[in-house]
Amino acid sequence: MSVSSPTTEKSNKPRGLALVVAAAIIIGIGWSVGIDINERFYVGIQNILMDRYAKDVDRSVITSAAGDGLFIHYIGFEGPRRGYCTNVYFRANYILFPKRVLVGDPSKPINTGDQILAANFRPDAKWLIDHEVPSLLSIAAHVDPQTGQLDFRYASLHAEATTQP
Repeated sequence: MSVSSPTTEKSNKPRGLALVVAAAIIIGIGWSVGIDINERFYVGIQNILMDRYAKDVDRSVITSAAGDGLFIHYIGFEGPRRGYCTNVYFRANYILFPKRVLVGDPSKPINTGDQILAANFRPDAKWLIDHEVPSLLSIAAHVDPQTGQLDFRYASLHAEATTQP
């Protein structure tokens, strides 16, 4: 009687599985490095610029409102600068909530930059008091002609209600 040994066939299954796992690890490392590079160089720079912009807008909105409602008047927000008016308007609403923020006649719907700019005007002190937004913030979008850099300039006014005898 002869003893036969079991045939030893190599299976391709473990090798195929090892290749799939190795590929997944390499792809994962590549993905991680790519995200890190994007985060550090591209998004990081944008966050620095947006942080400066947001702090500038926040400070101007809070200072101008002085604890009351606010009307925002836009100057020079044409062409590619149109979108900034919505950023400022929605940011001001977020910061001053529950106080009122207006950019035009409150009876008209305002949801887009075009609607904001179409409805926008510079109200007088009586209009501000009548609509319970005694503070006016004028924001001018200014582009430096030499550098092309966009900058915002702010001016504020607080209307006082007067009682006449």
